[in-house]
Amino acid sequence: MKIRIPNKIITLKNDIKNIELNLNVPNRTIKYNIPVKHIQADKDFLFIPDNVFQVSTGLTFELKYHNNEQEDIHYPDKYRCEYLKKKVPFKENSSLLKTNKDIIYANNQEDKELIMSVLDSMYNTTLELSDDYLGNKNLIYFSVAKSEGYLDLLELALKSLHKNNRTKNFDILIITTENFKNILLEKDISSKFNIYFHIIEEPEDGIKASMSKLDIFDYPLLYKYRNILFLDCDIICIDEINSLFNVRLTTNNLLTVSNPSVPITSHNSIYHGLDIEDEERINLMITNKQMPFNAGQFMFKNSERMKQHFQNIKWFASVWPGKFFFEQCFMNRYFCGYNLSDNSILKPYFVITSSLIGNVQHKVHNDASKLIHFTAPPLNAEAKLTFITDYCNAHQLSI
Repeated sequence: MKIRIPNKIITLKNDIKNIELNLNVPNRTIKYNIPVKHIQADKDFLFIPDNVFQVSTGLTFELKYHNNEQEDIHYPDKYRCEYLKKKVPFKENSSLLKTNKDIIYANNQEDKELIMSVLDSMYNTTLELSDDYLGNKNLIYFSVAKSEGYLDLLELALKSLHKNNRTKNFDILIITTENFKNILLEKDISSKFNIYFHIIEEPEDGIKASMSKLDIFDYPLLYKYRNILFLDCDIICIDEINSLFNVRLTTNNLLTVSNPSVPITSHNSIYHGLDIEDEERINLMITNKQMPFNAGQFMFKNSERMKQHFQNIKWFASVWPGKFFFEQCFMNRYFCGYNLSDNSILKPYFVITSSLIGNVQHKVHNDASKLIHFTAPPLNAEAKLTFITDYCNAHQLSI
């Protein structure tokens, strides 16, 4: 079987001292040492026995860097590592990209550089604000609007949280419209939590609905909360997560989750970056090992400084003259661009996968997983709901 080596390994080939591939098979782990010279020759594949691949339940690349740091790149879904000789070109989906209207900046390099210069000044001013904790409670929040199909996904997400967390050390906040609030309050699951609502105007489309997660600091009672976790509606909980809130956060970074299949060079793409020539900033993100993250889950400690970070991003998103992909590209450029993303703390809790893998029998989670995020296809709630339900049934997950 020919499998591909993750792009991240190829990108950081000169920083890596040792690579080991572990294949999880019943009752044991099979290890293969990958010569560093192999990747330094830009070989992006390797061969393993077909019979070993077929019985394996997941693959893990263990990396050791020259500075003695270590990192694991784990693929619960082994088929995502299968090497395709002829790769299908990825076509940009224009329906998932948006452009601001009636803004003062032109869609050219000069104005985009001006925006980045203003943002730099805003960021530097933000560092003068206090990063002391606000509040003493824990909060999980969601945002949902526009598509009623996402109400069904949210109901499933809440049911999974309730079933796997009989004792809850967190409240629930939902950013939504007045109409959706009334619908949610009619559902039985709403009575299982301390649940609150922050009401917004009806967004013009699904992209704007998704970006309402940035409105979290507009909620007037947020000062009561210390640790704040955002979850997309297409995330299910499969194990207890109270422990996530037991650690007092000492960082003012945004805690993020990166998809192992997305290389660090994706800061150049429209899905994790912006359409601006900015090689110096992108190289700095790569040097700082700021991996692109999926904006469907993140966590932060509540502080005046973090509040201003979010305000800066909202301004950034409101004036950008080029195309953008939801809030994800702005959050990545801001938090990774200023070295403020930390993907170490949430990593053990989350698995990111896609409903597009098709076969629900392919197990993507492991025994340590607590939350699964089913990302693609964006804005297709019905397809996601069907796949998530079938997947959970196939693997006897308690939701």
